Amino acid sequence: MTRNAPLINLRTRWHDRREELLSDLTQLATIFGETTDGLKDCRGFLFNSGSWSGARVSLEKMVFESCDFSGSDFSHCSLMTPSFKNCKFNECDFTEVRMWNCEFIECSFEKCEFLGGQLGVDGFYKSCQFIACRFKPKGRSRRLFGHDALHEQCHFVTCKFQTLELASTRFVRCQFASSFRSVRFLGTQATATDTGGSAVMLEDCDLMDSTFQSCEIDEDCALVRTQVPEQL
Repeated sequence: MTRNAPLINLRTRWHDRREELLSDLTQLATIFGETTDGLKDCRGFLFNSGSWSGARVSLEKMVFESCDFSGSDFSHCSLMTPSFKNCKFNECDFTEVRMWNCEFIECSFEKCEFLGGQLGVDGFYKSCQFIACRFKPKGRSRRLFGHDALHEQCHFVTCKFQTLELASTRFVRCQFASSFRSVRFLGTQATATDTGGSAVMLEDCDLMDSTFQSCEIDEDCALVRTQVPEQL
């Protein structure tokens, strides 16, 4: 995915204060004022440690409201119980991120990379927009979305879902206008041996404007009042 150079260049402005802010992220939203959209300017911040072997940023129990994180790097982070409300994530890197009990309310994600990692064990996404994002696992596991994550009234527009197995995740009143390639929607039998696992559930969702290539929906997958193309 091509990155926007101006957003990437914003990372350099944090170099002198990054280590200081990582020890006290409550100050992050106070440094550069507001963007033209009236959001607190957190653009371009590097949260990542660079690898799993380094120190991991957790954002434990932190609350971010009306912040713009565009161009920021969350890769290899372990996010524990943070809350994001009315936040913007444009061209952010979430490669191999781990999330537990994260909350995203009325947030927008555009051109973000979700490669590998674990997106939201017990996570909650409410009224979020995902635009032109890429969802793809890395390594042997084809699971990406976390156990017991709930996506409610979210929109997925021109996103790419690739080589995924969807399980133990709920989508409620969500709309999809995206592409699915080599994606399997797992049912009860396929997840019976998983610890705490369950079938993926789509309730009152609309996938009619999406395209599917080499995809499979298990017969015992939980599709409740959900519209899918006849080709499936």
